[in-house]
Amino acid sequence: MELFIADAIRSQNIEYDVKIITIMLDDDLQEVFKLIKRYTSASPVLLWETLSSKSVSYIKKCMDFATLLRRESMSLLFVGGYWASTVGKYFREFQIFDGIIEGYSIEKIAEVLSRNTFSQNGKIIDALGPIDWNRYDLPIDSLEDPYKYFDRSNKFISGYLSSIGCPNSCSFCYNSVLKKIGVEYSERSLEKVKVDIDILDKTYGFKTIQFKDLNFFYNPRRAFMILDFLKSNGKSIQCAVDITVKDSTEEIFSKLKKYNINEVWIGLESFRQKSLEIMNKDYDVNKLEDIFYWADKYRIFIFGNIMLGAPWQDKEYIDATIRKALYLSLIHISEPTRPLYISYAVFCLK
Repeated sequence: MELFIADAIRSQNIEYDVKIITIMLDDDLQEVFKLIKRYTSASPVLLWETLSSKSVSYIKKCMDFATLLRRESMSLLFVGGYWASTVGKYFREFQIFDGIIEGYSIEKIAEVLSRNTFSQNGKIIDALGPIDWNRYDLPIDSLEDPYKYFDRSNKFISGYLSSIGCPNSCSFCYNSVLKKIGVEYSERSLEKVKVDIDILDKTYGFKTIQFKDLNFFYNPRRAFMILDFLKSNGKSIQCAVDITVKDSTEEIFSKLKKYNINEVWIGLESFRQKSLEIMNKDYDVNKLEDIFYWADKYRIFIFGNIMLGAPWQDKEYIDATIRKALYLSLIHISEPTRPLYISYAVFCLK
């Protein structure tokens, strides 16, 4: 998304530079700061949280960078993304920023950074509203470090989004957070995706790419046309792609091997119908058994989460859920004996 923001800012034809920084968990903050020092104090800085990480440790690292920048630079400092949009107005730690951007509207974000007139620390900036994910180009040439998202040794590109959001409305999902700030599902056209892939290939000569779409197979025809294009150009997808239980079909599972896709991430959440209904998961629990069968039949790894600890879940419920998860789990059942080609992550809600 930070590249789309950069493309939108370019269209404003402003007379000064705007620096957009995305911190990764493994970044050396001193090295990142060296990039900032090349710019004058008149250049505003936007710290945009990566869509790939929403952990508390991640936002702490962003705060550490903001503290470093404040100590060494007089640049106006803005923050935007998941944490800024959801809790930025509630926590005093965010007051270190001149502006806290609430929302994902690319046009509003670009307009704010083009004004460059803020001086009140902690000002909430309204960027609520929809995103047209197909509107902007992918300006790779605007990257200070073009290899930030590229693993040179494995020729692997991480974190490409051909769409944002999801049409479904699961109550606990990150997508529900996006909807609250005005972001509905939006996708890049097939032609734009092809152009993006060509640009990435000319820049990096990559072999594999990771798609981070929340629901890559929402439109199966589009998804397989993208996969056909990748395959025809000698590329493939690495890492699990996302698909919802509701949108899963045997046809999709049967085709995955053709594209060397061996892993999918599915929003499982529970083996009980009551929990699925409370979570606003719009499918029958029996659909899970179909998916387990397809995964075993076509030798596809399934990754997913099972949620435990909700108020309506008693001890019997939790014990039964854990037993089933362990029965299916790659971690607890060895390769020769496990009955299904499935892996689960189990965690508890606080």
